[in-house]
Amino acid sequence: MIIQIDIHSEIKIDKLEYLHKLKLIMEENNLKVNKSQTARELGIAPRTVGKYLNGYVKSTTRNRKYKIDSFDPVIANAILDRISHHTHVIPINGKAHRLKDHFKEEDE
Repeated sequence: MIIQIDIHSEIKIDKLEYLHKLKLIMEENNLKVNKSQTARELGIAPRTVGKYLNGYVKSTTRNRKYKIDSFDPVIANAILDRISHHTHVIPINGKAHRLKDHFKEEDE
């Protein structure tokens, strides 16, 4: 006896993060995912599709600092020197006028 069932369904995957859900559906119905076609539709490499099908989650945190982070104060000073090259710097001591309302609220 041969049973033939024609099932037509359309599943749209917009993001790589949803590919693991597609894999579950396909495996449940004993179907194979066409990685090449999926990669073409998403505009990525087939290896990337395979990675995300297996549940890969892109890291959202960066564990190491940028190499330039240690130079931030040097860069800031260089920019200020360049901007204030032909200017006169007038040091002002005392409370800032724009913060006068802020300090009133804290005192009350």
